[in-house]
Amino acid sequence: MRRWVATTATGSYLSGDEGKTWRQVDPVPNSFLAWPDGRDLYRIDPGGGVRHSADGGKTREERGSTGGEPQALGANGREQLFTILLDGTINKTDDGGRSWTDLVTP
Repeated sequence: MRRWVATTATGSYLSGDEGKTWRQVDPVPNSFLAWPDGRDLYRIDPGGGVRHSADGGKTREERGSTGGEPQALGANGREQLFTILLDGTINKTDDGGRSWTDLVTP
């Protein structure tokens, strides 16, 4: 895979040459990424906002919100995502981040 995406304390970065060079694509720090199928890339920002990219990170669209501050993000298939929030809530979406269901609440 030639395209790589990374998040850091200074934002999100994209490489189109297997990590040899990088360019910043977004200044939002400390986001979480899930890339379940090589095409659909999901990003959850520190406030819980969900972004989706159908082109591997070049462009993004808003999808919804987790309702809390995420601490982890995972994917199980194209649109099924799971998060763990700062308060310990575990939630999931089956529609790519448009709506969320709590699975476990502290």
